[in-house]
Amino acid sequence: MENHRQNIYEAVNETILRHLESGVVPWRQTWIGKGRPVNRLTGRPYRGINHILLNTLRYPTGEFVSFKQAKELGGSVRRGERGHMVVFWKWIEPERDGQAEIEQDLSRYPYIQYHTVWNVAQCEGIEPLALPSLQGEVPPSDRAERVVEGMADLPMIQFLDPEAYYDPRTDVVNVPERRHFESTGAYYSVLFHELVHSTGHKTRLSRKGITETIRFGSSEYSFEELVAEMGACYLLSHCGMAPDNFSNNAAYIAGWMRKLKQERYAFIHASVSAQRALDYILGVGDKAE
Repeated sequence: MENHRQNIYEAVNETILRHLESGVVPWRQTWIGKGRPVNRLTGRPYRGINHILLNTLRYPTGEFVSFKQAKELGGSVRRGERGHMVVFWKWIEPERDGQAEIEQDLSRYPYIQYHTVWNVAQCEGIEPLALPSLQGEVPPSDRAERVVEGMADLPMIQFLDPEAYYDPRTDVVNVPERRHFESTGAYYSVLFHELVHSTGHKTRLSRKGITETIRFGSSEYSFEELVAEMGACYLLSHCGMAPDNFSNNAAYIAGWMRKLKQERYAFIHASVSAQRALDYILGVGDKAE
């Protein structure tokens, strides 16, 4: 089982590293053009690391199916087409009894496996669904404001300092005023980043990078920043906005590559935490894949 898990982690790491080495941050890409990656049969969007892995693929649509689902839809995977990995991840709570609990550590452990899916463009007999048009819908800025206002237990948001930060001691998010940003997307990139940090507060999701004192540049600090970066990009995608490029993009990429090479679990764990933060902010449960 351990070797099986290691192989999955290594496969994910190789995929992410390949994109980072080419100068591309895969979770920053927009899903507007081809739609967010979804399972065609169930209609559920792929989440976390699966969201990232499938979005990096160059297909005209974001719809995917398993081999069996393609048949259920009346079609089939075209002969010779190569499938793509999606990861299934959950925590297992072992059964306990009084004696066993005394004799050994029965803490929960991760259960991870992978499945293979194909894009509908790789199939015969399955026509892609028409993408929903954003025309006539709520403008992206309004959609983003609704996300912010709809967050349960929203921290105080202030605009007092010309810098962005989250202070867990006072549970306050500070961002510069909107007029200081070059674009709407740039403003919400920063605001969402800090709101994701706030989900780590002890009264919310209680993440170590927020609840404990951590050293700048440490592994814990880098992990929390990665969670906030991924979470902000997920939220921007949810609101129909493309993440803006950052001026320190090269430094970010170099830092992430170092961390990925040192810790094979880092990106999957960060994507799980980022997805939990997204779910908390949006007030949704586990309704995707």
